Amino acid sequence: MKRIACISTGVALFLLVFGCSTSNKAAKLAERNDEVELRLPSEENVKPSEIDTVKRPETIIVKDEEGNDMVLMNAILDDETGEMVATEVLDAATITVRFKRVAERRGKIDLGFEVVVPSVMLDNQWQMHLTPELYLIADNGAVLDTSYLEKIVITGEVFRIRQLRGYQLYERLMKEIADSGKYKGGHTLEVFVERNMPEIYSLKYDTSYVYTKADSSKVVEELENWYSVTDQEAIDHYSNRCALKGLRKKKQKAGVMRDPDDRTGIRIDSVVRSEDGNFVCDYVETITTRPKLKKALIYVAGNIYDNNGKRIYRVPRTDSLEYNISSAAQLYKQQDRYLHKVIYRRAEANTSFNIDFKVGRYDVDPAMNKNADEIKQIRKTIHNILQSQDFDLDSVVVTAHCSPEGSYQANDMLSRKRSQSVSTYFDGYMNHVVDSINANRGFSVDEFGNIHKERAIMKIRFRSRAQAENWPLLNDLVLKDSILTDDNKQAYSDDVLPVASPDARELKLKGQPYYNYIKENLYPKLRTVNFNFHLHRKGMVKDTVVTTELDTVYKRGLEYLKDRDYDNAIEILRNYPDDYNLAVCYVALDRNLSALGILEAMKRTAEVNYLLALVYSRQGDNKNAVQCYLDACRQDATYKNRGNLDPEISILIKTYGLNAQMDEAFDL
Repeated sequence: MKRIACISTGVALFLLVFGCSTSNKAAKLAERNDEVELRLPSEENVKPSEIDTVKRPETIIVKDEEGNDMVLMNAILDDETGEMVATEVLDAATITVRFKRVAERRGKIDLGFEVVVPSVMLDNQWQMHLTPELYLIADNGAVLDTSYLEKIVITGEVFRIRQLRGYQLYERLMKEIADSGKYKGGHTLEVFVERNMPEIYSLKYDTSYVYTKADSSKVVEELENWYSVTDQEAIDHYSNRCALKGLRKKKQKAGVMRDPDDRTGIRIDSVVRSEDGNFVCDYVETITTRPKLKKALIYVAGNIYDNNGKRIYRVPRTDSLEYNISSAAQLYKQQDRYLHKVIYRRAEANTSFNIDFKVGRYDVDPAMNKNADEIKQIRKTIHNILQSQDFDLDSVVVTAHCSPEGSYQANDMLSRKRSQSVSTYFDGYMNHVVDSINANRGFSVDEFGNIHKERAIMKIRFRSRAQAENWPLLNDLVLKDSILTDDNKQAYSDDVLPVASPDARELKLKGQPYYNYIKENLYPKLRTVNFNFHLHRKGMVKDTVVTTELDTVYKRGLEYLKDRDYDNAIEILRNYPDDYNLAVCYVALDRNLSALGILEAMKRTAEVNYLLALVYSRQGDNKNAVQCYLDACRQDATYKNRGNLDPEISILIKTYGLNAQMDEAFDL
């Protein structure tokens, strides 16, 4: 959410140099190269953030490494004695710096700054436009994005008065123009037409008449013949068109709005009236984090315009403010997860092809229908399996199917012959491919000069199987068919399927009104040939082997987290409910209760303790927050430096003098 506040050292600020005209004043600005100041907000002008709203107790008791009580209080290090002493902390003087560490919360970052305009750059007859520029920088130094933020407009009182008068004049002229567009003499014009052109007037109430281009030409011609005027001239005569044209010319000549009061894209528009100091604007821009974002830079530049809309001074670009962005996502832990996978020695590759046969025939005809394409695909499949680097082929089982047309006994015999015919047809191709592959096998020579030839593959023969009538496939085709009606499908289920004998069932089907459709469109799809390739893994002796492999899905989720792409990260990591990095993602999104549920169940390592310190601090549990922070630092001293980067921990360190006390007590 964007927050705005505007303050000044008086009511509103402006300085007028007596004896100098505004043009002379503008010239002096150029001579001195006067600048606008861009600075970080002073503490007293910054609204407390959410992490500062928790009241910090002056004294808390935590445990040291040996389990003894430690009393911590608001304290500072005495420079003379070197001891920590209780103190009441007074507000210190503000020191202006040009960089600041800001915390990311819920994927949002607040960038606060102050824009200070010196009084010498303000004038009652001027208007100043200041535009903040935002640069987002990646962790490798590249610029991720640049944008102009909403402008700050500072308007002199005289400038604004003139601007408002221009709007008043504009509105008055527009009203006159609108009024002039009305027909002042509409009734007179109608009477004129009624008296002098009764034929035209008679059409006023005739809704059936369609006015054509020819009619329009006739009216114009009659007017010109009778009165030497056109219809348009008659309308202009009885209206205020002439006055309208005059007012438009007057408006154009007047130039009533040389400086429109356009508020689009403006964060704040202030009028300055007094002369007693600088103009200060407190500005907060909220940005959304993005992958690889490390820091943000802000500049301010602008222009000053006189009351004629002419630019009289270009405000120099300020030095940048730098915001280093701290994110809980930086606390991720680089780790891999593995999946257990069972590998089986034996495998199968099943595929089905539609080879068409003539009715009652079993020989393979490559020229029939699409058989040539199917045969080509079968050969390609055989070749690829024989060339596999992972599997050896043990056997191929060929199963032919028939449609229910004809007797079951005849179909059983026909399917066996078709299966044998297909096996014989491709057996020759199998031998050819095996010979070709073995002939092209290479060899290798070891360090002793021994020649090792690659193992030759064995010739595999086809085994034939048959399934007389493919009723299971027919049932599936009927249920999924888009042409058959629901009544047809219901009748098939109720009347045909319950019949036990295949021949009686087919006879029952012939009596159905939809039989011809099934025979012509579904029966051909039942005449298929299935190839079942039985394989085993090369070099594998045991029937099963359990292996572990890298969980690439988890790895991708971790990469999303590192890049602060929280939506994609949490979509993946939520599938690992007890994972530390999921807790990191929750902390980054300020979902503290979810993070707490994971972290409190984990072993208290340094990283877990530090994350718990963050979460407890956000919840106002300072005792547990301090305890977890101290434990984290005892386990890993690098967290002492990390604590200054996270605002929640930094506040605890300053409030209780934690780092100084640890130096003394734990020799960190």
